[in-house]
Amino acid sequence: MDELDQFPDGVIICEESVAALISDRWSLQRGNIYSQVFLIAVGRGPKNARMVESLGAAGAIASGRYRVWRTERGDDPGGGVFGRKDVAVDMGAMWASPGLWETDRYCLMWHDTYPSLPELLSAYLLAYQRKVLKLFEGKGQ
Repeated sequence: MDELDQFPDGVIICEESVAALISDRWSLQRGNIYSQVFLIAVGRGPKNARMVESLGAAGAIASGRYRVWRTERGDDPGGGVFGRKDVAVDMGAMWASPGLWETDRYCLMWHDTYPSLPELLSAYLLAYQRKVLKLFEGKGQ
């Protein structure tokens, strides 16, 4: 069985270098896999936000925000998911506009119902799957 038989059914969470290795290992066009890749430990700033958008990635978490969550979980400030605005709207998330991490289609979001980074990421990925990957199509909400 080819390892990629399962890949189209979800999103993988990894650093950009790992996504590049996956692409190279199976001779895939990078543009064909990034809609199913959520990037972690991405550099902060407008240049990196535009890079995530240009790749068409599922979303990202900045390296500093990821480090804070890993080292100070008890003091998780919430928010920190950089994802598609249309998905953020669907899930009722908020974002600052304009912001350093805002592009035409992506935003740095937070949500009062999902106060920690893992909760927000989980909610975002479920909403992303429903909207973009359509894993739950025909199964209701």
